[in-house]
Amino acid sequence: MQDVFEWKPEYAAGIHSIDGQHRNLFAVAAELHATLTGPETQNKLAVHRLVDRLIRYTVIHFAQEERLMLQSHYPGFERHKLEHNGLTEQVLVFQRSYETGHVSAPDQLQFFVEWFGHHIQEMDPAYVPYAKAEPE
Repeated sequence: MQDVFEWKPEYAAGIHSIDGQHRNLFAVAAELHATLTGPETQNKLAVHRLVDRLIRYTVIHFAQEERLMLQSHYPGFERHKLEHNGLTEQVLVFQRSYETGHVSAPDQLQFFVEWFGHHIQEMDPAYVPYAKAEPE
């Protein structure tokens, strides 16, 4: 299961800033997974900080992607934004559920990373040609 948290070359979009953000998201998720499954698993403060960092960084990343899509007049923007909104809401639900003890954090984190990997392989390639036509 650990390899699900690793960046893979096939995730690359070919847009330097976006690829860097994707790598960082995987790195934060891997760090969170290590904390959740390691000796620090009982350290709620460490987990809270990492979940908060993952959420904030995801929101920042999605905002940049959406700016690129709008600037490049990507016709699938609305659908893509709905996907982003859906994941953001799920991560916030995960955070609330974890903090109240109602969810298995490693399973939810694995869902996030699998969704994100699928999203950047299936959804993101559609906007990349439009964004590459615009300066970063």
